[in-house]
This record gives sequence, structure tokens and C-alpha cells, in this order.
Amino acid sequence: MYQPLRITKGFQERQVEIADTLQENFETQRFQSPITRRVGKQISKIEKKLSKLKLNKNFDKQINIEDYLIPEPGAQSSLPTQAPQTPQPNPAVVTPPVQPAVAAQSGLTPTEEALLSPSEKAIRLRQRGLG
Repeated sequence: MYQPLRITKGFQERQVEIADTLQENFETQRFQSPITRRVGKQISKIEKKLSKLKLNKNFDKQINIEDYLIPEPGAQSSLPTQAPQTPQPNPAVVTPPVQPAVAAQSGLTPTEEALLSPSEKAIRLRQRGLG
């Protein structure tokens, strides 16, 4: 049976410690633990739902994320109703680079021929099935 990760009391306490440390070090900023009472209740609801999750079924049909979002006071939902249109990549950018010509005589490229030691050349030829 699937057991979701639980937010422990120790984790919540550590979040408060981190917020307090940040507040001490950055006096001009306002920090507080992200785990408020309201967030804790929502996390508990999510944990309960996840513990009943059927792993052989479609996740999106079992859980509606909107049911668990906490709206900011006076704000609309921050999730877009439809995903933005993503432009297609330029084929010239994603086309693999042309491999350098391999000299038929040696089986190595001119760069490999110039830079590799004899033992490295042997390794390269073995990798290509020529050695």
C-alpha cells in the first residue's frame, strides 16, 4: 500500500527555526514559516487523499489540484486556465552537428590524428570497431 511522505512536527518546527534565523539575519525583510495552521490543514487533506490513491489509475483523474490551493487574500487563482502556447524550436538549432570526416586511411578525424597519443588513438579506433 502506498504511504505518502508525511510533514512531521519536527519538520514544521525546523521551518519556524529557519524563518526565525532569517529574520535575525535580514532585519529589513519579513520572514515567517511557510507552514501556517491553514497550510497544515491543507497538507493533512492532501496526505489523506494521497494515502487512498490508487497507483494503477490516472493521477489527474484522482486528484484535482485546485481543491487544495489556498488563494491569497483578495487574489484570483494564479494557475492559468490553459497552458500558454509554446513556440516550436528552430530546426537549425536542434539539428545535430555534422560529424567531422573520418580519414579512410587511419579511421581518425584530422583533429584526433593531431591531438591524440598513440594509445588514445588505439582506444578511439577500438570504440569505432576498427582496432
